[in-house]
Amino acid sequence: STQSTWGPFNRIIETKELLIMPLKKSWSYSKIESDEPNPNVEWLGQKGFWFFYACLIVIVRIVYGGIEIVFPFFTAVYAWTYIHCIHAGVSFLIMHVWKGVPFINLSDQGAYDALTFWDQIDNGLQFTTNRKILTTIPCILFIMASNDTNWDLAVLAINLVALAFELAPKLLPNNPKAS
Repeated sequence: STQSTWGPFNRIIETKELLIMPLKKSWSYSKIESDEPNPNVEWLGQKGFWFFYACLIVIVRIVYGGIEIVFPFFTAVYAWTYIHCIHAGVSFLIMHVWKGVPFINLSDQGAYDALTFWDQIDNGLQFTTNRKILTTIPCILFIMASNDTNWDLAVLAINLVALAFELAPKLLPNNPKAS
């Protein structure tokens, strides 16, 4: 509809009212319809968590440097590759294999029992900040690990497998409610 109003210098200004409706995209469904926050994943959005996560990875690298002194067969060239592979294995288990909530939560009535940690993040919405960061970190570790080994093909293959292990479940569609 069109409305007419008096503007400056006594001119009639016509404006159109726009009806703005939110669009629901196929990739932005919510797997859990709950008003209460999920205590299993709500800490991801807390202030300072991502800084803590990055510092934890750097601390592991520093500790690895100390292990290198004690065990000489661990060389500095492969440090980031070891960290990348360990990160890939641990994050794959935590985010994509284990299901449910690791503690007793009577308020959710078992709503999260069929969902992995990845599915619970941001109620299953894709392309949120948390999910983008959790997808970017393995890529950064891959680049650091590959660069430290001067892109050696054998080590690059190991790093690519570790990267695929982490990214494939994040990028492939997974809807446990559909099954």
